[in-house]
Amino acid sequence: MYMCILLTCSCCRPLSCDASFHSLGACKLTSLAKRQRVRRIACWSTSPLEHIDHCGKSRHYLSTTIIMPNVLIVGATRGLGSELTQQYARREYSVFGTARSATKPEHAHHDVHWLTGLDIAEESAGKKIAEGLKGHKLDIVVLVAGYFGKESFDEPDFEAEVKMYKTSAIGPVFVVHALVKAGLLKQGSKIIIVSSESGSITLRHESEGGGMYGHHASKAASNMVGKLLSLDLKDKGIAVANVHPGFMRTEMTRSVGFDKFWDDGGAVTPDVAAKSLVEWVDAFDIGKTGEYWAPRGAGYVSACCLC
Repeated sequence: MYMCILLTCSCCRPLSCDASFHSLGACKLTSLAKRQRVRRIACWSTSPLEHIDHCGKSRHYLSTTIIMPNVLIVGATRGLGSELTQQYARREYSVFGTARSATKPEHAHHDVHWLTGLDIAEESAGKKIAEGLKGHKLDIVVLVAGYFGKESFDEPDFEAEVKMYKTSAIGPVFVVHALVKAGLLKQGSKIIIVSSESGSITLRHESEGGGMYGHHASKAASNMVGKLLSLDLKDKGIAVANVHPGFMRTEMTRSVGFDKFWDDGGAVTPDVAAKSLVEWVDAFDIGKTGEYWAPRGAGYVSACCLC
């Protein structure tokens, strides 16, 4: 369990902190740093911290153990997933991020625990994630992995459509199933499936035309998957929601030509969308399970919006 230890010298008032320390079992920390008397320490150990050598002197400290939430971001290497990973890490949460590649991203946050070689579109992803967590139970799971294959009625793409369905609607079922069966989700855990208003049948207007079958239909399926999971997991106290994070300025939207709508559509950068989502997740609970939400508000639901 990832923990934060707030240390306060018994003879001094608390000071601000800017350092962290990782340990696998020590109950004493010496010569940690000589600038401040109070340190906030991120620690894997459950052993009590007894004292710190500060400026060459041994002092006794009062310690308060704060259990930091465990967060899993599935699809953490780019866009919204990358920003969510960084923002939760800056909160000093224990963050696990998945990557399709065999190595972690080059500029990854140093406090993120990476599970590499994982593709949610593969049946084995759920089992691999559960094994990679090594028993750490999760408080928050955000399924943000996405794939967009551009197509039209004249040029449909069978393989791309299958991949979109696997990524958005099939993979999440098997990941959540594996986590629950491994005992890694508990009462109070939150599952967030990042979807899009592009899966809405009601909001699809005649003026927009057809096409993009795999994208729109896989998001519609994703929304149904979220609803069904919420019904299956409600008695376990696990809350599930689908969210529309807003139209974003990402390589995904650029790759299908939607950058031409960025300005008129009020597209935001991934860090802005991530901030809104993180704040929304704070307040999300079992009372809202099974619902579809736009954390940035209804004004950010537009006809050209993509996740």
